[in-house]
Amino acid sequence: MNTRDPNGPPPDELDWADATLFYGTIETLEQLEQVAQLAVDTIRQSDSARLVVIEAWILLDYAVREFLLSGLGVKKLSTKDFDLRYKLLPGSFRICLDILKGLTKAQSALPPRPKVVNHRVRTSWSFLVFLEKEHPIDSERFRALEQEYYSKYHPELVDTSAAIVHPDVKYLLLGKPPPERSHINREWLKIAERLDDAWYSGANQLNDARNVAAHNYDQDQILGSMGCAGPDAMRHLKDRCANLIQTLVGVKKA
Repeated sequence: MNTRDPNGPPPDELDWADATLFYGTIETLEQLEQVAQLAVDTIRQSDSARLVVIEAWILLDYAVREFLLSGLGVKKLSTKDFDLRYKLLPGSFRICLDILKGLTKAQSALPPRPKVVNHRVRTSWSFLVFLEKEHPIDSERFRALEQEYYSKYHPELVDTSAAIVHPDVKYLLLGKPPPERSHINREWLKIAERLDDAWYSGANQLNDARNVAAHNYDQDQILGSMGCAGPDAMRHLKDRCANLIQTLVGVKKA
């Protein structure tokens, strides 16, 4: 996890540290780097609290939406003409955070789906139903035959859980769904699990400040929404936002 002190001096350039909110290709990473660096440059050069807060929020909103699409496995379906970041995901940033947190929690609690083994015995649900109705076969006998096949032709698969998992007919016959399993990429889930309560608290505070800045030009009120006051309030705001970007959107290039 990123160990940078959120109250310490901000970076002049982003230090892409431990992966937090990035999962994707090198091309996507480079795009995120460019957008993030532009946001930091704007924050550095501006004397407007309103602009600083909005610029930092825009970057975080962008990163969260990109991350959600990659986790859901629909990033490749998003195009310039039909951008799923806004066509599929809700307009509310806070709801996007709730989805990210809920999705992570729910998927982390499920066992992962069995990895595909090339020589594993596989068949369709409909064929198993056909066997059960037309040529009844005991499920234990089915497993025994499967293991016999592996023993003879693929001994490396004998007694491996990945090899012997297949649809269980009883779930179909009883009208029950098969056991739930996680279908989220495990690497994505590892990154999402690093986002703790402190991360969500920081993201929500920035979102609240953005709501103030979007409807207000009062510099002191906007500064106060980020907990900044006194003669150095503007500098503290810039430092806070720059470090939020580093802490909340830190990535690591492989």
